[in-house]
Formats: sequence, C-alpha cells, structure tokens
Amino acid sequence: MRRIAADLNDRARSLAMNLLPNGHEENGGRYWRVKNFAGDAGQALCIDIAGDNIGQWTNFASCKGASDWSGDMLDLVARVRFRGRKKDAIDWARSILGHDNLDPARLAVEQARRAERQRSAEQAAKAKAEQMLRSARGLFLNRAGARPIIDTPAEWYLAARGIDLSLLEVDGTRYVPRGLAFHPAVTCKEAGEGVRLPALIARVLDGKGQHVATHRTWLAQDAAGTWGKAPVPNPKMTLARYQDADGGGYIPIWKGVCRRTLADITPGTDVYASEGIEDALSVAVVRPDRRVIAAVSISNIGNLVLPPQAGRLVIIGQNDGDDSPAAKTLATAIARQHARGREVAIIRPPADFKDFNDWLCGKRMRKEAA
Repeated sequence: MRRIAADLNDRARSLAMNLLPNGHEENGGRYWRVKNFAGDAGQALCIDIAGDNIGQWTNFASCKGASDWSGDMLDLVARVRFRGRKKDAIDWARSILGHDNLDPARLAVEQARRAERQRSAEQAAKAKAEQMLRSARGLFLNRAGARPIIDTPAEWYLAARGIDLSLLEVDGTRYVPRGLAFHPAVTCKEAGEGVRLPALIARVLDGKGQHVATHRTWLAQDAAGTWGKAPVPNPKMTLARYQDADGGGYIPIWKGVCRRTLADITPGTDVYASEGIEDALSVAVVRPDRRVIAAVSISNIGNLVLPPQAGRLVIIGQNDGDDSPAAKTLATAIARQHARGREVAIIRPPADFKDFNDWLCGKRMRKEAA
C-alpha cells in the first residue's frame, strides 16, 4: 500500500486537478485549493502538488488531529471517490497505476526514479519555503517600504471599521502596534500578475515569539475615498506556513494589563483569541485590560498551545449558526484544546450582529450591522 500511495503522491498535480476540477493553483503552482472534498470552489482544502510534501493535503475547515485534517493522495481518493472506503481506493489506484501487471525489474526502475524525483522535489520545496519566509519577514523592513501603522491607510481602514487605535495606551502614551504595519506596495496575484497593492501587514509568531509568516490584508479606496478591503477574490492571505508552527501561529494584537510576552505571561491571565485581526482589535479597544491575539483561522485556534501558566483560552466567537461549517470547525478546535487540558470559554456579540466588529460599528453608526 505504501508503494501505491507514493506513486499516487508523485502524480498529485494531475490527480488533484482530475478529482477536484473546480480548484485553483496557489503559490506558484505549489498548492491546489478547493473548499471541501465535494470539490466546491474555495480555500479550505489545500493539496501540495509540488515540493517536498507533494501529495499531502490539509483540510483547514477541520482541526489538527481530526480524521479529516490531513492525509495523502490515497486518502484523498478514498474520500472523494469512495466515501472513505480505503480498499476500493487501493483497487482503483492499482488499476490506473498499472501495478497489476508490473514486473519486478520494472518496479525497481520505477522506485529508483520516484526516489530521485522525491529528493529533487524536497530540495526545491525547502528552498521555496526558505524564500517565502524571507519574503514574509522582508515585508516588515523599512527599506522595503513598511511603515508603522499610525497615520497610514492601514489605520484609516481600521478606523472605517470602527476601530480607534488611539484608545490603546501604555503608561499614558499612545501605543504603536509592532505586530501590525502598513506597506504601500505588496504583490497581489489575486489582482493580476505583477500587481502590487497597499496592505495592512501583520506578523504571525510561533510559541517562541519567532516571526514565521506574514498576514496581508490588501487595501483600496472606494469612490468616496474610504479605505476598505481591495476588490479581489481573496483580499486576506498569509505568506509562508504558520499552521505547523511550534505552539501554533498567532498574531499578537494587545498585551492588556500584563505587558510581558505570551511565553512569560503572568500566571492565571486569560488569553482572548479571535479568528481575525478586526474582531481582536474590536475587543482590545473596548476592553484594553484583556490579552488579545488573532489565530488567523478558526481551525488554527485548535493548534494554539498557550504557556502552561496561562489562564483560560477565551474564544472571541461569531454568530455563524449552530449547523454552519464554521461552528463545526470551532467545535473541533475547542475539543483539541480540552484534550490538552486547557479551560475554554467563548464570548459572542448579541444575536443581531455577526461578529464583534459588526457590533462595534453598529454602536458607532447608531444602526445594526448588515
């Protein structure tokens, strides 16, 4: 079975496109992405079709450790074509790979070729990952154009979302977030080849405080001159991988009363975690005594590993509906935290508002968010 799985992984590009034709390529052809195993267009299901992890997939609508979180191409075939029946997937794979009629000499040649392809792919993928990490970190360099967020389109975008950063102070002095910045020209393939757009950029850190990825929110002005998300299919994307980071990847938003790093947080301090930056900041400006982070995605909330002395993980939730995919993903994430022994609480805005940022905007605009 290992040989069959390995041969399918080698064919990940053509196989993924055949099994899930509504997907799209990302990161220069390294990934094939769709919404789910049914093949709907979207982002949550990510298949490596090149590089050292070729043939491996991750379902970001699930949570690390769940049965549908990750697998190889044989697992994908079983889920997409045979409702999870592995034996039927193996029989199908043997047929299309021609393994039924493969003589020992030919098998040895094929195995040697596969091993060489794998070595080359691993080297290329390692170089690509290192280059992506350099690019992610490089966005924050002053010489690359990055600027502190204050008095930039990034701050004005947040202000249009009802978030007043001037409310965040340390010892009476206005706080300038170091984890957030503005960049005037960040490459946006969603807008076209070679197109650069202004962006709110955010550092994604691992449990040791190392910068492992950069989240980008591309920005644009509307006809009235108001800054908002750029009109592209996916205005928010992360450069470099963070999901497998040591301790889970997160964006540091606000330290609250305890001004220490997350790793050295005062014992018993609760950590408030949202999916996105806007909800996290919405809570921070209203309750500046709280420690707030953003997990980048719902599923990644389950990957967060808080320091042992931390208090509860308080999830800044949204009103997605009990039977929604988001609610199910969140339930899986909470189960992962419980399995680690972490006490979890969840807060939500009133039912008339989807999330805390909508609630904040509603109060300021004297009307409910749509």
